[in-house]
Amino acid sequence: MTLDAGMFQCVGSNPAGNIQAAARLMVLETGANDTLVHPPPASRSSVGDTLTAFVPPPLTAIPTSTDVAPGEVSPPSSKVPSAPQGLKAVIVSTRFVTISWNPPAEPRGDILTYSVFHRQEGSQRERVVNTTGSRLEEVNVPGLTPDRTYYFRVQAYNTEGPGESSDLLIVSTQAEVHLPGPPVGLRAVGTSPTSLLVQWEEPELSNGPVQRYKLYFMEGDSAEEHHVVTAERQYELKDLSKFTEYSLWVVAFNQNGPGSSTEEIVGRTLSDVPSEPPQNVTLEATSSTSVVVRWEPPPKSGQNGVITGYKLRYLQA
Repeated sequence: MTLDAGMFQCVGSNPAGNIQAAARLMVLETGANDTLVHPPPASRSSVGDTLTAFVPPPLTAIPTSTDVAPGEVSPPSSKVPSAPQGLKAVIVSTRFVTISWNPPAEPRGDILTYSVFHRQEGSQRERVVNTTGSRLEEVNVPGLTPDRTYYFRVQAYNTEGPGESSDLLIVSTQAEVHLPGPPVGLRAVGTSPTSLLVQWEEPELSNGPVQRYKLYFMEGDSAEEHHVVTAERQYELKDLSKFTEYSLWVVAFNQNGPGSSTEEIVGRTLSDVPSEPPQNVTLEATSSTSVVVRWEPPPKSGQNGVITGYKLRYLQA
């Protein structure tokens, strides 16, 4: 329903600071013959490049009239802001970057806030930081990893919603000295339908004794991040979901703090017998000596693997 549209924000805080994420929900009405437009796949870039971010409005329908030629997408709404300009990195540190920019050339109303999106090179998962009224065109992006390349883009919001995205800004954080490098040889193997054994080796450059490791993991496409701490070079994660992929990465700690993270890997728990029965079972008599039995697979959440066959049992009444 259109009344469900709006801006939704979530803020997490601890003694070290806070982080926030935001999403704008727009409810669209589409016709039966409309086609949904999706953005093109991302391409790889080099440090120092300036790229144009393709950020269309949320799933826009292509009109069937002759106003738009086949294959063309309708232009963005003239009511939302144009793209912010002059995106630049004011401060680049080991674990944070301060980004500033100039307002859109065509704000088309009062700018309410900006959303600064960033992702690490090699990842498609974007995080977002929103600005406040006191420093509308500048934001500090914390929680980054030393010696990594990040992609930044900015969108302005007015009362009509999010505007066009700025060009991408590519920034590499500074390397941090006297801290461990990333652990090597990270690997994961399923040991049961609900557990993964994750193993790794010491960093090639530890800059002192490694005191502990922090293993991070996320389920599938979830945005909820979990971690465990261990002094060993392996850890068995338990109580996981059956036949499910998990993203995993490890950070080593020495006396000076956390070092560089490993690259993410993906591990999958083992399959198991289905926990739900087949659905919508029907029986139809086709003759005096035969019947046809039909059914649908169990719900996806209860398949616990790839269904390879069915066994039909029957009993004469």
